[in-house]
Amino acid sequence: MVPQLEKNYTILTGLDRLRETCRLISLINDDFDGKAIQVLTDNIDNPNFSIGPNVSDALEFRSYMCITRIFGTRVATMELQGNLESEYRRVSKMNRNEFGSKNWTAYHVRFSEMQALQAGSGFLFERLSQNWESKKVNAAAPYTMRDTSCPEEYLYYLFRDDELVPDILDLR
Repeated sequence: MVPQLEKNYTILTGLDRLRETCRLISLINDDFDGKAIQVLTDNIDNPNFSIGPNVSDALEFRSYMCITRIFGTRVATMELQGNLESEYRRVSKMNRNEFGSKNWTAYHVRFSEMQALQAGSGFLFERLSQNWESKKVNAAAPYTMRDTSCPEEYLYYLFRDDELVPDILDLR
């Protein structure tokens, strides 16, 4: 039989680096009592900088939403392309005809990765619903997430000389 994943929340414990990245991505000016830019500026040369677990509830919500979107986008793409269903059929057929072969092993690994993404996405949505259900609709500003990307002009400073960055970010 093709393995079916059971509900197991240990997958969430392995997301620390991704969650840390999403904390950084989801940071807004109001975080750290309005000193988010200063915290980042103070650590710009620190290769080991991490925001860490002591964050506001709103930043943690946005971080989990970021992770959920990453997982959800990948799962939605796989489903739209029909990959999950076709891979399930392929692995089932290989179980009957090629059990134990190198191809069988490779396809099981690939399908397991797909299942892990699907399970992770579901677990994360469930976690968000359990912890922040009231924040998902008509949320206060710190709990809001963009549905569209930032305007392109907000990214221009990334391509300029370092001397211009303080002016653009208004760090005077």
